[in-house]
Amino acid sequence: MRAGSPLVVLTKTEQIYHPISADMPDVDVRQKLLPFVGKLVKITGHVYSRGGSTAISMEQIEEARSEARRDSD
Repeated sequence: MRAGSPLVVLTKTEQIYHPISADMPDVDVRQKLLPFVGKLVKITGHVYSRGGSTAISMEQIEEARSEARRDSD
């Protein structure tokens, strides 16, 4: 992942979202995502679908509360 592999968001229901920038002009969101790799997160943004792919504009990202982790175990 640090070498540049694409990062995606995987939901508890195994849906895949491609994170995109909420800013114009578009900025790279990798640096915002790297601290959250492998963690349960909450992302706020708009969802877009096209051609079988789903993307989410990353307006805000934060680590999910610990109660949410217990629910997923």
